[in-house]
Amino acid sequence: MRAVIEFARSVNRTYEVPGGRIDVLIEAVLPPPRLFLCGTGHDAVPVATLAHAVGWDVIVCTQEEKHATRDRFSMADEVVVGAPADIAAKIAASGRAGALVVNH
Repeated sequence: MRAVIEFARSVNRTYEVPGGRIDVLIEAVLPPPRLFLCGTGHDAVPVATLAHAVGWDVIVCTQEEKHATRDRFSMADEVVVGAPADIAAKIAASGRAGALVVNH
């Protein structure tokens, strides 16, 4: 079990038990990847929608509140308004994270 968790890989094992053998699947179930989407322009909306549709957690990040609304990004799991250093720290502290900067 420890190796399955540590390496995030499912394994098949056979164990001897009283009365015979038993085949067991130990499945690694990982949390979804997290996409930190930096930007709130019109092009960020379809990116957030696609990431959500494939099962990623979507966190929309920006410095400005103007377009960072829950109505605009209803598909997002979280909308974060803050300084770049604070957002970078949040990304660094997150497991299975990717960041995408949407900018013109």
